[in-house]
Amino acid sequence: MSLCPRCRKPIPDAVDACPACGTAFEPVPDGRAATSPPSDDSTTYATYLGVGVAAIVLVLVISTLMGSSGRCTDCKSRGRVYCTDCRGGKTKCVACNGSGLDQQTFSTCATCRGAGIQQSTCRSCNGSQQRPCPACGGSGRRPH
Repeated sequence: MSLCPRCRKPIPDAVDACPACGTAFEPVPDGRAATSPPSDDSTTYATYLGVGVAAIVLVLVISTLMGSSGRCTDCKSRGRVYCTDCRGGKTKCVACNGSGLDQQTFSTCATCRGAGIQQSTCRSCNGSQQRPCPACGGSGRRPH
């Protein structure tokens, strides 16, 4: 007596199929039933899953490499940078660079009277504290 490879029930030696589950098998020349290993669907699934993940990773890597050359690195593709000419949307005093102190005398700046601000609104950003990126012109992509 041998065991069915599918249902593991005992099978008589002279039978070509399992009486319990109906699995057919070829008899071995010495009279015992041939046992084939059960089909392992989890191995097949894991193989397909591995190939699929590898394909997705490959596509992502290639698309990242292809698309990165046109992006502006100065503004990180946003198209806008922070204004360096103003402080809080108002233009910095040219004489003291917005500090409010005269650099030569270490006293209150005579131009802005210690405020650090020269006029009410910055000309570069119109008070928004951001301006178009000078590298890409505000498009977010490097010009070719």
